[in-house]
Amino acid sequence: TDSSHSKVFAYKSEIEEWLQEQTNCKEIQKKSIFENRWAVTGFVFVSALILIIFA
Repeated sequence: TDSSHSKVFAYKSEIEEWLQEQTNCKEIQKKSIFENRWAVTGFVFVSALILIIFA
């Protein structure tokens, strides 16, 4: 029979370490997306301001 669940042996400390790494990775991704959003918003605002001044 083919099981949909794989049995994996790991120590509790290894699982906790892996979970911590996954959490940190998601926090970093969320932070970088937020920072990039502000950078794009600022770039659009500055570009519009330059167009208004020199148009």
